[in-house]
Amino acid sequence: FFRPSGNQVIGLLSLTYVPNYFDILPMYLVILAMLPFVMALSRLHVWLAMGFSTALWLVATFTNLNIPAELWFVNNSQRQWYFNPFAWQLVFFTGFAFMSGWLPAPPRSKLLAAMAIGIVLLTIPFAWYVVIAKFEFIKAWRSDWHVLIDKTDFGLLRYVHFLALAYLAWLSVGPNGVHLSANPLLRTITRIFCQVGQQSLAVFASSIVLARILGAILNANGSSGFAALWINLSGFVLIYLVARVVAFAKAAPWKAEPAAVAVLESANHEPRQKPKLTVVN
Repeated sequence: FFRPSGNQVIGLLSLTYVPNYFDILPMYLVILAMLPFVMALSRLHVWLAMGFSTALWLVATFTNLNIPAELWFVNNSQRQWYFNPFAWQLVFFTGFAFMSGWLPAPPRSKLLAAMAIGIVLLTIPFAWYVVIAKFEFIKAWRSDWHVLIDKTDFGLLRYVHFLALAYLAWLSVGPNGVHLSANPLLRTITRIFCQVGQQSLAVFASSIVLARILGAILNANGSSGFAALWINLSGFVLIYLVARVVAFAKAAPWKAEPAAVAVLESANHEPRQKPKLTVVN
């Protein structure tokens, strides 16, 4: 970055240089830039908006439609965005369509729940590296049907897997998340997750550094099961502390006192009104 820094600054500002680990942030920028157009299509008809999203995903999946990630590199790098925004927008606009009421909520069905569980369980041997390493036919299948599981271009089976997980999560939390407040422990856990999620950018940035440090500590301790447990738990605690500190800084409680003092001073300096005289006949 620093050797041809002029070009790289242009690349950063034009989203044609995406440093490693920063893939998700620019992806959101591009998807949010699409949002006004998709909403305009929805004013004409909801299915126009969803049709556009689906068509764009198909084009991105079966062509080379993507954005260069190192356009300004002197070594003629061909690296593209790891998360292709023209493909990943499909999952964003699917969720957006449900939340906007473009698509009705799915029925609460035992059959659909069983199908969703089946999809999740069937996915495990084809996605877990431990199983993949032991079965050659799974390796061959993943190679032959890579287009269905491709991560960069958001393969179709990834979309199906997401819908299955989302449906099971939606059933589990209950209407408006009522099940998450069923007992004090669940309420506490939910509150912690919400606090971390609300500071996702700070958590993401800090976790990149924490992952390196904790990974080094894990290697130094032999990577045993117990070491992995306490290292990961330590990571959870540190991430939560980051979220709390950032939330505290954003709230800026120290600004409340000067404001209160200003109100008091203003009240003290207001001119006193002369007492009114009442004439009694």
